[in-house]
Amino acid sequence: MARRPNRSQQRAMEVRAAATMPRPSVDVLPSAPATEDATPVGRAAARRSAPAAGRGRAVASARPATISRQEEYRYIRQDLRRLLLTAGGLLVVMLVLLAVLDV
Repeated sequence: MARRPNRSQQRAMEVRAAATMPRPSVDVLPSAPATEDATPVGRAAARRSAPAAGRGRAVASARPATISRQEEYRYIRQDLRRLLLTAGGLLVVMLVLLAVLDV
């Protein structure tokens, strides 16, 4: 039996839905009635629904970045190389500390 989502889950779903919707152009923005904006909740909702570009933030994209398989494997190889270099460096540091502290 499926349970209903709680308030925080509903809010997260609303945020995700708003982030994946395309930004409307300025000429098609609906005008809100004056009574809705008069409340603090209405003003906060209007601020949240304002286009993110106007506030200097990047707009979330619904499309993931696509890269070729070769590029993805190149990134993986670079990450593994960096991981091995870091592990090797830490191993050398540990061996040096062992030699210095063991004396």
